[in-house]
Amino acid sequence: ASDKGQQIANEGSTADRNQITQQLQSLKTQILTLKKAIEKKRDEHIKSVQEHNKIYGDLESHLDWIQGKEAEVKSQPLLKTTVEDVDNHIVTHKDMTQNIMEYIEKIKNINEAARREDELPARVFEMLSTASALIQAMPRDLEERKQYLENNKNYRLQYDSLVERLNNWVEEAQLKLRPFDSGVDFENLQVDMEEHKKYFSEETK
Repeated sequence: ASDKGQQIANEGSTADRNQITQQLQSLKTQILTLKKAIEKKRDEHIKSVQEHNKIYGDLESHLDWIQGKEAEVKSQPLLKTTVEDVDNHIVTHKDMTQNIMEYIEKIKNINEAARREDELPARVFEMLSTASALIQAMPRDLEERKQYLENNKNYRLQYDSLVERLNNWVEEAQLKLRPFDSGVDFENLQVDMEEHKKYFSEETK
């Protein structure tokens, strides 16, 4: 078109040549502008694809990690009878909770970033939906597991307290029932019997 226009410009009048030259220059400018616009759109598309891939990759990695913890979070560990054992489980649970909440925060940030993106792939939407359900359920499951551990710790503390009271009572009862070195005090026998009866009836209530 440029060569043909140049040929016409050479054969025509000066006015014709000027007009055609201007038209050719305008056409070149339009083509250059269109080329730049296409390159800009291509760069934007490449950047968008890269961002989508990053969102998908990060989200997939975080979800895999959390889903790997899901069974443990929903479980109620088998506990020994000691308070120390339950305390160890509580410490482990706190560490796990902290790690999970950090990952949940990362997923929330990815979700916020995804909302600012246009035309997200269906696979990303699907993962975001899964992530949304997890980050709502996981804190609740963690709290229930924590409550289970704390309840069991309290049960063991109560049990230990009762055992200690029982041992103290047995020791005191043995002292009360210990025979006197001088033998039986027949004069105060009735009084002693009443005291013993009162003591044992109170302690067994």
